[in-house]
Amino acid sequence: MTTIAVEKDVDGFHLYNVGGLMTGSVIVSPCTPIGVVKLLESEGVPIDGQNVAVVDVGINHLLDGRIIGDLDFEGLAQKASEIIPVPGGVGPMTVDILLDNTIAFAERTWAVGVQETRRKFASA
Repeated sequence: MTTIAVEKDVDGFHLYNVGGLMTGSVIVSPCTPIGVVKLLESEGVPIDGQNVAVVDVGINHLLDGRIIGDLDFEGLAQKASEIIPVPGGVGPMTVDILLDNTIAFAERTWAVGVQETRRKFASA
C-alpha cells in the first residue's frame, strides 16, 4: 500500500515499512502483533515454553449482527492453556499501539520538522 505517505503510516502497511519489517530495520511497530504480545504480558501468560496460548484476531460480522472470531473454542479448549477471544481480546491493545505509533510519529515530525521528515523517508 502506497496511498498513504510513508511518514504518516502509523499502521505499518506502506511497502517501505513492510520491507523494513522483513529486513530487520523496523520504523513502525506493527500494531496487532505488538498488541498481542502486550496483552499476553499484561495477563501474565507465558509466550514461550510448553503451554500454548491461542489469540484470536480475526473479526467476522454475521448477518444477525453478532461479531465473532475465527477460532473453534470447543476444539481448542482441551489443547490450549489460554484462549483470547474476539471480541474482547486484542482489539484494545491494537488501538493502544496505534496511538503509541501516532504519538511517536508526531513527536518525530515536530522535532525535525515536516520537510526534514519527508526528505528522510524519501531518501530511504
